[in-house]
Amino acid sequence: MRNPYVVLSEKQEEAARVRREIQALLIVIPLLEDDVPTWAELATFLANQLGPDPKTTEDSMRQMEVYYPFIKNLRLASGGGV
Repeated sequence: MRNPYVVLSEKQEEAARVRREIQALLIVIPLLEDDVPTWAELATFLANQLGPDPKTTEDSMRQMEVYYPFIKNLRLASGGGV
């Protein structure tokens, strides 16, 4: 029987690897699209993905930047501020 702490450590490492892969895919996906959405379309889409009741717009944008790091660059390029 394997040591439970070793198994837990392996699972945590695997979960961290999967998170890194997902983050990489989320960065790459917009680069592969043929038609680039406008900032307004992207903000609306991502806001809907977060859930129905974001506290404030700025807080929700910070939350989206965690999962979609390219948003910060889009906001800066479009003059949306930080």
